Amino acid sequence: MKKDKYVLGFNHGYILMAKQPEVLDFLFNVNSQNEYILGLKDGRFQFYAEVVKADLKKAPKKKVVERKTK
Repeated sequence: MKKDKYVLGFNHGYILMAKQPEVLDFLFNVNSQNEYILGLKDGRFQFYAEVVKADLKKAPKKKVVERKTK
């Protein structure tokens, strides 16, 4: 049962980050061991991590130029 609450919280956290991230702002300071709250936090983090990863893939890559030494 505990895992079900965590998974439900994770899914809700992920979806809320996509649609209404301001709703999850309160989680930043919440210190709870509640499985649902932990799932919300992790779902929020997962969404954020995927957004950052996608942004990094879109970023232009810089060409590294080697310097010749004398």
